[in-house]
Amino acid sequence: MKTVTKKAAAVLPMNSILAGDCIEVMNSLPAESVDLIFADPPYNL
Repeated sequence: MKTVTKKAAAVLPMNSILAGDCIEVMNSLPAESVDLIFADPPYNL
């Protein structure tokens, strides 16, 4: 039987706002490190 170990996700600051091109910023983030991306919100928030 093969043992599989999962690599821990990189530690990112909690509750951060990242500004920039949405696709470029998302591509720069480590895999499985984000729970929610709120992109292009409506102006009335």
